[in-house]
Amino acid sequence: MYNLPSGGSIVQTDLSIFGLSRLGVYNRATTQSSYEITDHLGNVRAVIRKENNIPAIKSFADYYPFGEQITERSVFLAVIVMK
Repeated sequence: MYNLPSGGSIVQTDLSIFGLSRLGVYNRATTQSSYEITDHLGNVRAVIRKENNIPAIKSFADYYPFGEQITERSVFLAVIVMK
């Protein structure tokens, strides 16, 4: 959210996007927005970003009933293009 360059002042790099709850993050340097799809408990299930005007899934996760993450069904920093 904040960055402290050497010898400089604190700079806000990411801005949270809010609706009824937090929807995602806007990065000021790259001018890109990442949207978070959450479940009813607030766990982030997927992160989606637009690349070349095509939505791409950047990461997704699945959880066991009591909150532990299922590593076999979770992918982070992947590029899955939706058409």
